[in-house]
Amino acid sequence: MAGRILIADTTAAGRIILKAKLQAARYDIIEAAGSQALLAAARRDHPDLVILDAHLPGATGHALDAVRAFKADPALRTIPVIVSDAVPSREARLDALRAGADDYLAKPFDEVTLLALVRHLMRSRVTHEELTRRQDTAAEMGLPDIAAEMAPPPRIAVIAPDAATGLDWRRGLVDRLGGPVLVIDRHGALDRWAEGDAPDAFVVGADLARAQDGQ
Repeated sequence: MAGRILIADTTAAGRIILKAKLQAARYDIIEAAGSQALLAAARRDHPDLVILDAHLPGATGHALDAVRAFKADPALRTIPVIVSDAVPSREARLDALRAGADDYLAKPFDEVTLLALVRHLMRSRVTHEELTRRQDTAAEMGLPDIAAEMAPPPRIAVIAPDAATGLDWRRGLVDRLGGPVLVIDRHGALDRWAEGDAPDAFVVGADLARAQDGQ
């Protein structure tokens, strides 16, 4: 199997549809119907990734409380979490990311986007855990901190629909990455950057002047 994914969805139909898409890509699937079942299954089965519905029922009545509980648990916090939403909005996406979700996807799922995101988050987790193991080994052997010897944080450029949105994205990225984040317009992406100044990655809004303009 390519990895183990825990699905927590409001309806059985939702779980079945998502399970079929992921099993076709050779992922091992675990299911949960509520927030409490989600946390219990995660602690028991140690999934590689979690996809939970934004309207998942639970003791608190709010799925994002489950995300917060997940990320507050030392045994679970490194597991990537994707929040899925049948009634997506910009505010809901920001709320999910603030709660600790690693990403947010609208339903119905675009299968290519879903599988690409799953692979990316799983690879990122493996890389993080490998670096952590190396740091622990280095510390035990009295060697210098590996993180201190690493390259500086990546430079990110943000291209948003408007300046206010760009500044919101910049604040969120700076908090997460700790490195430089530039807010530029769509034409700035094609600028001739000075050597060493070009961004390592671009974050581009899907809808700039019009729907799907950023793709």
